[in-house]
Amino acid sequence: AVGAVVVPAIESRMASAFENMTGTDTTLLEDHIVVLGYDDLTIPLLDHIDGAAECVVVSEQPDPPMLAGRPGISVMEGRPTEDATLARARIKTARSVAVCSNDDAHDIMAVLAVRAMAPAVHIVAVASEPRHVERFEEVGVDEVINVRAIGGRLLSESVLEPPVSEAPPATDGEDPPESPES
Repeated sequence: AVGAVVVPAIESRMASAFENMTGTDTTLLEDHIVVLGYDDLTIPLLDHIDGAAECVVVSEQPDPPMLAGRPGISVMEGRPTEDATLARARIKTARSVAVCSNDDAHDIMAVLAVRAMAPAVHIVAVASEPRHVERFEEVGVDEVINVRAIGGRLLSESVLEPPVSEAPPATDGEDPPESPES
């Protein structure tokens, strides 16, 4: 009979301690980065942040892959368009918000929700379709990343410029040695 009362109490305390250890308690976060959405850019984004700031990833899918156990990252299941989710992510005390879910319409709705709750927060969004860049700007995104335009620019630079390993050698002002074919 005592076990029926004591065991649930111990389990509750352990669950509470475990929650704090895994970083799902966001009540003390300030000056952090909130990532709304989980897509193919989330992991590279977090890799580049690499401890420079605490991060909260809000994902509609439970337990997004490759995020478990990463230090400085809290993962929260919820809809980025809902006020309760944004409040739990402490959007009002965030340094910046990154919006990236591969669904531009959904991301624009998330931006509107963020702007309504935290009008001054810095918002960066990824436009999956170049034609939506203007729409993101219209709803108040501070910086819109057009991944296709960036990829196209990098690709063109790579095909127009030879790699460093194939560039002619530096000569320090002297004539280069003649090749045996001359």
